[in-house]
Amino acid sequence: MNIFLNSYYPMTLISFGRNASILHSIHPFEYGSIRREPDFQHPYPGISGLCRPRSMNDIGLSEGDVMIYKTNGTHISSAILRVFRRYNDHQSAADWFAQHNLPVPSNNIKFDSLSIRLSRARDFKDYHHRIGRSERTDHRLTERWDEEFQDRATHPNSSYFFITEPIYNAVSDNLQSEGFIQIAPVLRSYYGSVPNTNTCISSLL
Repeated sequence: MNIFLNSYYPMTLISFGRNASILHSIHPFEYGSIRREPDFQHPYPGISGLCRPRSMNDIGLSEGDVMIYKTNGTHISSAILRVFRRYNDHQSAADWFAQHNLPVPSNNIKFDSLSIRLSRARDFKDYHHRIGRSERTDHRLTERWDEEFQDRATHPNSSYFFITEPIYNAVSDNLQSEGFIQIAPVLRSYYGSVPNTNTCISSLL
């Protein structure tokens, strides 16, 4: 078993996401995207190649491995997930969820993407500036954003899908500030700095 450190941008990192979090009562550490990577609210969050194509293949993520997620900027650990299923494509993973009467998580392309109103985070600003003013509607922004995800999910290098079970999940358990794990001091005391994303930190534990 290997233990990896991963980081992500929570939706409250920018004002768009903070407003959406308050308006729609979304946990501040939820991943800010129309396809959350991973979808922490799901009972069995999925890890896919939508966010960082190829990266899980590059580090050799396998069944039994553990992924620790921390927020960018604040370095707060929001989830610890253990991989227990690996599939080569999103359809096979979607079939597993269906067989177990579970919803398909939002980062599986066999599930419709989330509303952009629930997902206004870092990348929202990027796509807002990429398209012309005449196209700047919620529908068109969502469509353009999702096109890239669809391409990644069907590319052989990033079509994989891992199903995980939570060991710790601040989002789905709705933990507030008193339950957050500040991981940066531990990492700095051991490594001298906070390791890069997808670093194997098995020796720390």
